[in-house]
Amino acid sequence: MRRPIMPALRPQLLPGLIAGALGGPLLFTSLRFLPAALAGLQERFNPPLITRVLYGGLTEEVLLRWGLMTAFAWLAWRFLQRRQGELRPGTAWLAIGASALVFGLGHLPAAFFLAGRFDPGVALFVTGVNAVFGCFFGFLYWRWGLEAAMIAHGMSHVVNELANQF
Repeated sequence: MRRPIMPALRPQLLPGLIAGALGGPLLFTSLRFLPAALAGLQERFNPPLITRVLYGGLTEEVLLRWGLMTAFAWLAWRFLQRRQGELRPGTAWLAIGASALVFGLGHLPAAFFLAGRFDPGVALFVTGVNAVFGCFFGFLYWRWGLEAAMIAHGMSHVVNELANQF
């Protein structure tokens, strides 16, 4: 049976768009504080916007939120909540935080490749900024669903790109 997509997507659309509109300026601002080892390297590694939207907005959200965060949430529910009741907010935030940290750490290989060496400042910046976004998108996934996180992630890149045009 075929059903229209908009009624199913509507609850995720507004939170995703609002979060993306807020996340874009946050991304734009955070990139103004790049560590010296990464400053000026954006010209060397600047994938097209469509790549950032599709890879970040779709691939990373499926892998990190739907995959890893869901696994962490299930494990925490299973072993910390002892399978009792619904996922508690504290348990959800544990899963959000753990997956956000992995999200941040997952960006280190590219950062170190661009920097040409290991740099503690780069590691802290890249992990921290991406973990903040991971918490942001993880919260959206928990409250409104994967589509909201995907929309927000992709929109953050679009809004950042627009901000860079001015």
